[in-house]
Amino acid sequence: MNQDTIEVRLMDYAKRCLLLGRDLIGLGFADSKHLAGQLIRSGSHPGIHYGEARAAESRRDYAHKLGVLLKELREAHNIVRLAEMMEYYAPERLAYLLKEGNELIAIMTTTVKKTKGKPNWLTH
Repeated sequence: MNQDTIEVRLMDYAKRCLLLGRDLIGLGFADSKHLAGQLIRSGSHPGIHYGEARAAESRRDYAHKLGVLLKELREAHNIVRLAEMMEYYAPERLAYLLKEGNELIAIMTTTVKKTKGKPNWLTH
């Protein structure tokens, strides 16, 4: 999967997290408002900052920036899981975000591991 495709997916994930955050605020519960704030921050961060990671100054810098994005993705994913556990919505309402979150986490985990790995010329 190329970087442009990943960036589009991250931006779409961010948009969906922002929309869910709005909905959570609208529920009017103190806990749903708290989750909304957390989701708005952590869910939008990867989409917004992936371009910065792509412009990293070195392989190490790239791995570090992707690592930060991965932490934010995991946080957002766990917030969506918690919203599901709280039964604010029917499970199918959150299914896409949960699936996409899992896939993006897997992609970023693999990318970080490959980036942190030894350069090809050292593996002989």
